[in-house]
Amino acid sequence: MSLQTNNDLNSELIIGIVSAVGADKSLVVDLLKERLGRAGYDVRVVKVSSDVIPLFGEIPDHGNDNYKKISDLMDAGNRAREQTGDDFILALGVATLIFADRAKDERDTSLPLEKTAVIVDSLKRPEEVEKLRSIYPAGFVLIGVHEEEGRRLRHLVQDQGLTPENAEQLIRRDAEESKVEHGQRVNKTFHLADFFVRVSDSYDRLRCDIKRMVELWFGNPHLTPIFDEYAMFFAFAAALRSADLSRQVGAVVTKDNQVLSTGANDCPKAGGGLYWPVRLSEDGCIGDIPNGRDWMREDGDSNRAEQVRIIKQIVEEGIGSEYGLDGEKLQSLLEKA
Repeated sequence: MSLQTNNDLNSELIIGIVSAVGADKSLVVDLLKERLGRAGYDVRVVKVSSDVIPLFGEIPDHGNDNYKKISDLMDAGNRAREQTGDDFILALGVATLIFADRAKDERDTSLPLEKTAVIVDSLKRPEEVEKLRSIYPAGFVLIGVHEEEGRRLRHLVQDQGLTPENAEQLIRRDAEESKVEHGQRVNKTFHLADFFVRVSDSYDRLRCDIKRMVELWFGNPHLTPIFDEYAMFFAFAAALRSADLSRQVGAVVTKDNQVLSTGANDCPKAGGGLYWPVRLSEDGCIGDIPNGRDWMREDGDSNRAEQVRIIKQIVEEGIGSEYGLDGEKLQSLLEKA
């Protein structure tokens, strides 16, 4: 993402943040405020935990018990999604607050906040990201904030006042929320980020990374990708050539800042190589060879069929055996995994 025109350079920016529980996002927020402030931007912060979630129900005051506070906020976010049936509902809450801050013209039409950046702390579901991207198609960017688990544990204990046991419970819950129907999906949301920054012992490195990132947004013509970014672009592009029915994955092999090979998951072609769309007839239309890749076959997703076969085998061996397992519950858990 970059802002190219003079009008864009004064536009409203919506900056989403996604991170695992315990990450010290305040460092990133403060550096964004500093750098955007130098660009003449007014920076506002919308905290989903304190500004949005309470719109959907009262949150008990637990005083200085931050473990209970964070746990209850997770529960409240899940409850809001469940009760409304919309996993993007908290994103709509964010958009509502931004809309309320906007000025109106003589026809009562909402006007974007000129030269204003709104930092959204923080997003937890892919649906929230998708909704904000649809509402602000040219002005939304997502930042993934990574911090190692050991540092996050220390932050929860030393700065948030949690016991080591409670801090570990929160981090474990954060990682296992995918098992809850309307729970958080931090890992999947993190992978949707446009930019990634790492919080470590090097404050100078983080400051430089934020500076470079903001300059990229404003189209600094002298900044080019580092090799890791370049290689990831190739991996993303390689994934686009896959038509696998379950998921599309791209990969690259590199050495000494050189891309050696690219690849993607797809059906191997009889005789070697992979299937590629070709011109099938004299009319010049491009398509896939019949009975070639999975989606051209009547048997459907072979990967999913194998998963179902394995699940069925596990359930059949577990029922009536020495384990005495509940077959329906076991199958349901395995299908969600």
